[in-house]
Parts: sequence; structure tokens; C-alpha cells
Amino acid sequence: MSVKSIDAELGEALFRYINGSSETLPEKLKTKEGLARAIAYLQKQYGYSPSKVIEILKAKKQQLQQKEKNIAVETGVQPQQTVVSQEKQIVEPHVTVQNMQAETDKRGKVFNLFTWGSCRYGALKAYYPRYVDFEAWTRRGGTHETEIPGVCKISYTNNDSNKNMHRYVEIVDIYSPMVIKYYGNSSCSYSFEEVYVVTKRDGKIVYEEPEVKTESVVEERGKYRVTLEKRYVELDGKKVYIDEREVEKVVIPEKLRVTLKKQNDRILVVGDTFHVKDKLKALGFKWDPLEKAWYTTSGDIETLKTKLEQKLGDTGIQVEIQQ
Repeated sequence: MSVKSIDAELGEALFRYINGSSETLPEKLKTKEGLARAIAYLQKQYGYSPSKVIEILKAKKQQLQQKEKNIAVETGVQPQQTVVSQEKQIVEPHVTVQNMQAETDKRGKVFNLFTWGSCRYGALKAYYPRYVDFEAWTRRGGTHETEIPGVCKISYTNNDSNKNMHRYVEIVDIYSPMVIKYYGNSSCSYSFEEVYVVTKRDGKIVYEEPEVKTESVVEERGKYRVTLEKRYVELDGKKVYIDEREVEKVVIPEKLRVTLKKQNDRILVVGDTFHVKDKLKALGFKWDPLEKAWYTTSGDIETLKTKLEQKLGDTGIQVEIQQ
């Protein structure tokens, strides 16, 4: 079996265990080497950080301890093999994971930018002091250090395959405080998001998790009035927006305009006709897919304009004739 196949076997076994589809930790993951390789696989393929694995293993340990207590209460006998042995499986690798996390902290926070299949991905973006998509700055294969003018300096490794993105990015220096977001899907059903304010203290890059706030904003965008739910963090008294979600989108009738014009023996109606198509049908107009316009061969243009205005009533939609 190849090295990649072994890593995949170990990683998937750990993935099944921490996600609850397997109740026991496989023997191969009780060694330091096996666990380290499994964690590396999870980070590369699913975006799980070592700290995330630690949290899950802690939770597993607590569940087993509670199960042991329940058994003791129900039977009056302390279990000697089942739960105790399973708890030992968690305790032993837990020390290894802590050591691995300590090494990661010493090196600095590393972000995994990846794509895998149709729904798994990891992305890193900055929103302050200006917008930066780190994917665009890490396209060169191999290991490099590059400067993003006015923002920061990064070190990255690009191991992209023909089909997927596999990159590791570390911020090694900054020129002003930053607001960044690391997010994505580690599986088709599990998403993750980490928002940080990045500062520099005593020559060291520091990551702090700020409070993410939400506000509702109504904006006019072209012919539409859009209600948005915007998320932001506060930095030095300023709002730094990190994303937005469209809640409602309604047309502004006063900004709609339809125009009648003559074409040989026909009268065409063009413009924002989608919003008045029912009115046009009621007046006998038909759709011409080639012209992408409504047309009629009966009536004069002034009369049709008057009838259409009457149909539209006080909607505010403007009707005009092309001279």
C-alpha cells in the first residue's frame, strides 16, 4: 500500500471516529506516528485544525467518562474494560495532539486553502486595510514568500493538483491591523468560519477573535430596493464589513420605463417589459423572441400609449414613445 493510501486510511478512520460513525479508536491510531499522519490528512482534506481535533477528542473523553459513571450507578460495579479502555485510547493520543498544536503555535497560524470535490473548500480573505483574496496571491507552485503591498507579507506553499487546490498560507508580517476571515466547507454538511483581527505586538503576529455584529440595511441598487443583512466587526471605531446576505429584493416602479416604437407595420414595446407583460397581453401584444420585444399590428401608437398608461394606473412605471 502506498504512503498516500496509508495516510488516507488513517485519516478516514479518525474522521469516522470523531464524527461518531465509529465508536472505538482503531489500533493504528494509538501510535504517535499514526495519529500525527491522520491529523495531517484531516487538515489537508477536510480543513480540520489540530485544535479542532483536540476539542472533539476532549468531548469524546467527557462522553465516555459520563458513560462510565452511568454504568457504575446502574450496576453498582465499576467497569474494568469497556469504557476505561476506550478512555485510555483518547488520553494517549491527546498528549500527542497537544504537542503537535504547540509546534503549530510556535511556527504561527497556518491557513489551509483547498478545494476537494464539489462542495469542500477553504478560503482566506482580508477586509481591512483593503480587500485581499489570498487565493490570487498564492498561485505559483512551490514554497514562496511574497509581499501584498500595504497589507502584509505572507509565506505560502502551493501543492495544487490538476483538479484541486492545496495551499498553506502563513502571515509573517503586517503593516497595519488586519481583519481576515477563514471559511469554507470541510464536508458537504459541515461548514466552518474563523474571523480574526490581526495585530503585531512585540514583533509577534497576534490573532484575536472579535465580536461579529449584524445590522440590517436597505439600499437602492439600480431598479431594485434591496434589504441586506450585513455582518461586521469594529476596529478602531470603524465598521469593517465581512459579508452580506440578501433578505429581500423588490422592484422600484418609478425606475421602470417602457418605450413604444414603430417598426414597419408593427408597434413594439421595449424596456422593462417583464414587469408589465400581463398588461401587454391584455392589450393584445405578443412576444417576439427574435426582437426580444412585445408587438402588435393593430391600433395607433398614441392610443396604445394611453391604454397602457390606464392599465398601469398609479404604479409609477413610465411609458414613452420613441420619436
